[in-house]
Order: sequence, then structure tokens, then C-alpha cells
Amino acid sequence: MTVWLVQYRHEKGRSLEKRLAAGSVERWPSKPYGAARISREAEENDLVVIWRTIDQGRPDNRPPDNGGIVGWGRLRLERRLQSQPEIYFETTHAFAESPVPRHEVIAALREGGGVSNNWPGPYGLLRLHSEDESVVRQFYPNEESLEPMWHPLASGHPPDWASGWGQDEYGVFVEITVQDVSQRLRWCPPGRFLMGSPDDESQRTRAEGPQTEITFGKGFWLFETTVTQAFYHAVTQQEPSRFKGQGLPVENVSWRKAQDFLDAINDAHPGLDLRLPSEAEWEYACRAGSTTPFEPNVARRHAGMSITSDEVNHDGNYPYGEGGKGEYRAKTVAGRNAGFRPNKWGFWHMHGNLYEWCADHWHDDHTGAAPDGSPRQASQQANESSRVLRGGSWNDFARGCRSAYRRRLAPGKRGVFFGFRPARGQQGAQAGAAEPPSGSAESEA
Repeated sequence: MTVWLVQYRHEKGRSLEKRLAAGSVERWPSKPYGAARISREAEENDLVVIWRTIDQGRPDNRPPDNGGIVGWGRLRLERRLQSQPEIYFETTHAFAESPVPRHEVIAALREGGGVSNNWPGPYGLLRLHSEDESVVRQFYPNEESLEPMWHPLASGHPPDWASGWGQDEYGVFVEITVQDVSQRLRWCPPGRFLMGSPDDESQRTRAEGPQTEITFGKGFWLFETTVTQAFYHAVTQQEPSRFKGQGLPVENVSWRKAQDFLDAINDAHPGLDLRLPSEAEWEYACRAGSTTPFEPNVARRHAGMSITSDEVNHDGNYPYGEGGKGEYRAKTVAGRNAGFRPNKWGFWHMHGNLYEWCADHWHDDHTGAAPDGSPRQASQQANESSRVLRGGSWNDFARGCRSAYRRRLAPGKRGVFFGFRPARGQQGAQAGAAEPPSGSAESEA
């Protein structure tokens, strides 16, 4: 696949920027911008990276931050007329209001010989290959860097399995589609955090300590919501849930059944490599940079110190802190629900709704937890095969929905309180996990 850099000069009210939106098909003119040559060399579905420059000035005088990548797309060569060699591309994701800044783009392209013979005209089109393509690829920072602004889409190279990708107020995301059913993964940036609860957190348990510093040298992807019933059925052709609804999260799924789902989707999509998150990854994504019992973007009323049942789907008869009693819905709610809010990184219902399976074997506390956030696969004692669950459920007390709360269950157990949220990537965390000792039949929890 060839990568093409589509470049235009930003001017207020410019028609391209006004039209640019996911799903739009844009025409790149053949004259006088050299598209005829490119139309002979391009192939269907080649990647297009759309980059905006600033208003005025030659390249030598343009500040490097006053522009940025504003979208991605795919070439649609079948749209062109035989007599007119224009280039057409379909915009898959656009974010013109918040471009991804590229500090080194202008200098790198200038050193590479410019963008086109018409530079600095309003349009430029450059084929990126060999040394030119490295201009885009070099936006990856050193792998040891904890640069939170970096993400795998920064270079304009989405993964082959992605059916969609983009950026919004919460960060970057990719989508995967199976039989016309899609789910979204969001990016968790590199960083450090303290896993577990402090000694003075109200209603904490010993299992939540000691607080342990975890460093993610690389980021990782995590499903925006737990797996929906529609997506689970698309992959497995099974419908195990008690509460029926295509947009509702799948429940009544054991840890082992979650592994079967992951095996099936990974076999069908080479390179996807989905897995269950480690509990360190899960808590890192749940906290989204916070240190309070609940993530403050979700639990706004009390700034993360307590929750109400209109903020989190739990049993409102059992409040926490100053939250007060509230509604008990006695069922799950949809993953992306207008009555609730996602956390700062865009993840929905990491507090309440369903407990979520993690990859780790159960350990009684965080003593000995891997500092890189890897799951703990070695059981703590003979015949101990329980797996970790996080997040609380629609039937749980408010205290069980805290970021640090942990519980355990045998991997063959299933119930209407348990779902799962796949992850991919991150150093140390392996795709898949060792199967625990058998001998525990599937049963209702």
C-alpha cells in the first residue's frame, strides 16, 4: 500500500475544509497540480493523509506548529472518469477543528525536495515511499519515551484490520467491524500511575493494597465499552445474555468463554491480537489520570469522591460517601448511553454496569505486581485458578464500583453480572493467556 500526503493551504472559508467530513468523497484536480501522473501510479484503497498548512508565507517562514494532519482517507480510483485523471478520495475520519500537530513536517518535507512543483500553491500531492515515507514514519518517538501525545495513528498509518479511525475530544480511536457490526477501541497513552487504593480510602479492602507504581512504556488499545451483544453474536453466533438488546453489553459469559471469543475474532483478523487486559491496564484506563475513588468526569457531582446512581449503574440502595440513595435499575444499560458520561479518556461504564474479566490470576493483594503492568499468570497457591474481575455491576453496592475494587471468580463461572472489554498492545502483556487447571464446570454464579 502506498501512502499519499494530500496537502492544502488553510484559508478561512476554504471549500475543502468546509466539506471535509467522514464519508465525504473529495476530488483532487488534475490541473495544474500534477494529479495525472499520480493517477497512473496510485492503487485503489491507497492511504491518504490530509495535512493542512497555515495561511500565508513560503515554507521557509512557516512556523512548524501552525497546521497539522486533519484527516485520513482512502483513494477511490473507480470514481475517476477515463478522460479526466483526477484523484478521488473518501474521507474516513476528519478533525479539522483539532488537527494533530506535526512539529517536524515542514522541515522534513523541505529537505526532501518539496511537496510538488506547484508549492506553495493551495494544493500539493506527494507520493510517500522509501525515504519520503520515512518522513511520516519518523513521527514515532523513541519506544522508551513516555510521550503522552504520541499514538499509533500519528504517522497516518492505521492498522490493516481497522474499519475506521479518527480523533475526538477524548483522544484517538480505531474501529473493527464484523458482519457490519462495529466496536471502537480507544488509545491509552504511555504513563505512570499508582495501582490500588491508599490506606485512608473509605471502605477499601486489604486486597487493594499496597499501592504499587506501574509504568506503561508503551500505550495500548482498549474497547470503549464492554463487548455488546450484537458484536458477540457477530463473532460467535451465540446469544448468552439474560437482558436482551443488541446495544446492551453481553453478560452471562465466563472467563473461558471470553477466551473463546478472542480466539475466534483473532483467527478471523490476522494481526488483531485482542486479549483481556491485565488488571493494571484496566485500572489505568478506568482512572484516566485520576486518584480519587471514582473518575471525576464520570462522578462529577462529588468530584470523584462518591457517586450517585444517575452517574453509575449500580444498586442505588447502597450509596458510598455523600452520594446518597438513588435508583436501582436491576438490569444493564447500553454501552454508550446518553444518560451517563464516559471518563476523561472516552471509556464508558468502567464504574458499574458489569464486572469485567481481566487476564490475571487472583492474588490476595498487589505485592509482587509486575511494574510494567503485565498480567500475573502464576497462581498464588496450589489449585488456585480464580481470575480477577473489576468495575462493579448493576447489582453491586457503590463501594464495589470504585476504581481500585477487586474481586475473584473461577474461570468457568458465568453470571448476569460479568462481561469483558478486550485490549491489544502494550509491552509485557501477551496476547492470550495460559489456561488455568480444568475441573470447574460452567455454572451460574
